[in-house]
Amino acid sequence: MVAATRKATGSPSSAESSSSASGHDMGTSPVRSWCAPQSAGSVSFAGGPAQLGAALTALAGGSLTGTLIRAARGTPGPRALPLATAIMTCGLAATAIAPALPAALAGLATVGIGWSCFLGTAIAVLQSADPRMLGRVMSLFAVVLLGGTSAGAPVASSLSASLGPRAPFIAGTAAAIAALAVASRGAGPASGRPARQLAGLSGRAGRDA
Repeated sequence: MVAATRKATGSPSSAESSSSASGHDMGTSPVRSWCAPQSAGSVSFAGGPAQLGAALTALAGGSLTGTLIRAARGTPGPRALPLATAIMTCGLAATAIAPALPAALAGLATVGIGWSCFLGTAIAVLQSADPRMLGRVMSLFAVVLLGGTSAGAPVASSLSASLGPRAPFIAGTAAAIAALAVASRGAGPASGRPARQLAGLSGRAGRDA
């Protein structure tokens, strides 16, 4: 997500060019071309470092807001995950089709809100697992979270380079819609106690092992 934002809102400076040459810019390349001068059919906001900073600030501000919202709402209910996913989906879609930089910044802030709400809800549910299985559950969650972030940067870079700077956001929207469908299916009346269900499944797996 951060990778796609950087390419969408900034133009490469000399420092960034040297970072790319040294092989450390894989995660930053997808955001910069969106605000760089228009070329090769890509959509451009003709921005630079200031616009890149504004984009990352919007994303961070949204994340902080989402964290405060999640903390204020207390224990998550069965519809918390679908709601957070829907917010993130709307933000990604708004960023992908944004006609101007202010609209893109609003979309990025919405993405930040949805992501923080989703992350806080997922952690709250997982931490309610059987204490005997909690370490395994949280370890698997960390693998998925960190591994997904690491894998997402080169994917976003490749999409942006081949299909244009909006492509990572379009792909993210499609993935979020798929996640929303899965989360909504699990938010029915039978899933009113997701944490206890997860704890029961974890405990059963531990006994079987």
